[in-house]
Amino acid sequence: MTATNSPDDLCRIGDLAERTGVSSHTLRAWEKRFSLLRPVRTSGGYRLYSQADAARVTRMQELRDQGVAAARAAAMVLQEDRGRGHDPADGAHQPGDVVAAFVEQARAFDDAGAHAVLDAATSSLSTEDAIEQVFLPALSRIGEGWADGELTVAHEHFASLVVRARLMPHTVAWSTGTGPLAVLACPAGERHDIGLIAFGVVLGRAGWQVRCLGADTPWESLVSAVEALEPDVLVLSAVTPAPLEPLGTWLPRLGAARRVVVGGAGAANGVPDGVEVLLPSLVESAARLAAHR
Repeated sequence: MTATNSPDDLCRIGDLAERTGVSSHTLRAWEKRFSLLRPVRTSGGYRLYSQADAARVTRMQELRDQGVAAARAAAMVLQEDRGRGHDPADGAHQPGDVVAAFVEQARAFDDAGAHAVLDAATSSLSTEDAIEQVFLPALSRIGEGWADGELTVAHEHFASLVVRARLMPHTVAWSTGTGPLAVLACPAGERHDIGLIAFGVVLGRAGWQVRCLGADTPWESLVSAVEALEPDVLVLSAVTPAPLEPLGTWLPRLGAARRVVVGGAGAANGVPDGVEVLLPSLVESAARLAAHR
């Protein structure tokens, strides 16, 4: 069991940075991306870090100095932490650890292992929490590994299929909702549709009817489907700005009175007037959209 931290063991992030020689900016990034740090909060809302946090940071930096990629180094540190017999309540089953374990299974192309990690992680989570805390962060981590040269496109495709398999059973209820109708699509040139499907799952669970056109939908076909279905909302998703650039040209044909929202990293560079941008939180965005139907 991990000993309870005494007040003297805890410090602010600036002190942790000074103690470890790692900048506060990097520490925050490692906490957010990898759940490497596990701060406690004071009654005033301050985040305090323990000696165990400092030890993980020091080990992480040692691995980075040896040339180990950040995502791989974090997975190794967390695995070593578990190997020392730390209390699972001290983060071993926290989402960041689950994501790291999933990446290791994906690295080995272990389908059964990857699903076993997700089974264990999601058994006590709602579908919405599983999507936001595990599924999407796992794919994001795989993408970072590919960008770092640590993983390949094959790993990304493998992981995407595993997560897609977890989401698709929830889509069978899309036609049984009694709420407004949403049409979801990735425009031409955008092939990443997992986030879009996940958004549809959350929206469908809120009672909406959903029609998903999927990835790489040509603008002409998209407009034709909107004209045929007459949805209350059109949701577009893209991870880069380029697929959304023609939106201003096609917007008049999509219907001036129709609500159009866009999500994904591609929406960050500006969209035409009258088009809404989803919040970074997929679940919160779906909840807000459902609440204002």
